[in-house]
Amino acid sequence: MADRIDCLTYFTMLVAGSQTTRFEDAVKLAYHTGATREDLLTAAEIGRLLADAPDVVVTQAYATIDAWHWIPEARCRWRGSPAAQVA
Repeated sequence: MADRIDCLTYFTMLVAGSQTTRFEDAVKLAYHTGATREDLLTAAEIGRLLADAPDVVVTQAYATIDAWHWIPEARCRWRGSPAAQVA
């Protein structure tokens, strides 16, 4: 299993390489490993700066980060629900 730093590094390199088709899986994996929205936004900015990525790539990265930001919230709600504890 990948750790948070590995996932953030991978996302940074995707942004730097303008590989937008892989953003969704990378963002979801990063969230599942404990990354925050702020972590991912920072990774996107670092990728932008490393390779002077075009604005359209950075915009896509931000949109993907925002589209999947509910993952950590959903995990917390599920773990804390009484139905989950009954089993």
